[in-house]
Amino acid sequence: MVESYAYNLVEKLQKRAHELEVQAEEAKKLERSALESMESVTKQLEGSNDSLHDAEFEITSFKEKVRLLEITIRKQEEDLEESEYNLELAKEEASQTVKKVEYHVSELETIKEERI
Repeated sequence: MVESYAYNLVEKLQKRAHELEVQAEEAKKLERSALESMESVTKQLEGSNDSLHDAEFEITSFKEKVRLLEITIRKQEEDLEESEYNLELAKEEASQTVKKVEYHVSELETIKEERI
């Protein structure tokens, strides 16, 4: 009887040991899977980080281009204002010249009429 009890106990312990071995193997598989998953996520994160740095560089570059364009626009606006001012001066000069020419033409006609 003691022998039978010992045999049953050994059998139970062997069965329990086998169950624990199976559980340990499953735990190792889960650990490997988790490590692979973590490596994949880490690679994705590194790729995303690189993309983020590229985007930040591109944004900085665009900001600099915008700044330079704003400077160019301000300069062109100043040039346009100066051109408009010069155009008005030229129009005024042309108007005065036309008036002088008309005056001289009128004077010439008067002189011609007087001679006749």
